[in-house]
Amino acid sequence: MPGLIDTLVHTVMMDSECLPLFLAAGVTTARDVGGRLDLVLKNRNDLNSGKRLGPRLFVCGPLLDGPGASFENPSFTIMLDAVQSVEEVPSKIGELLRAGDGPPGLLLVNGGRY
Repeated sequence: MPGLIDTLVHTVMMDSECLPLFLAAGVTTARDVGGRLDLVLKNRNDLNSGKRLGPRLFVCGPLLDGPGASFENPSFTIMLDAVQSVEEVPSKIGELLRAGDGPPGLLLVNGGRY
């Protein structure tokens, strides 16, 4: 049987024991759809180099959020990158496309306050 693919993970919210469990469950590839870009790229690089054991990781980058906090729980901010204006959106998406393996996972707009 070929390996399975998990298309919705947030590796920045997992501890070090989680990634090997993907392989134990037959998941050989995962798509990280929301996490601070520097942390997600470090996870991917560690997996690619063999420093950490886990699935092959495709990266979409952080969830884009408008000004203000969309989540009351501060632990979710590790998944976000704030976009302060509508004019900033194209350059931010371009940055994520250049750094990741696919389109950004989600665009959040905090109450449309621009």
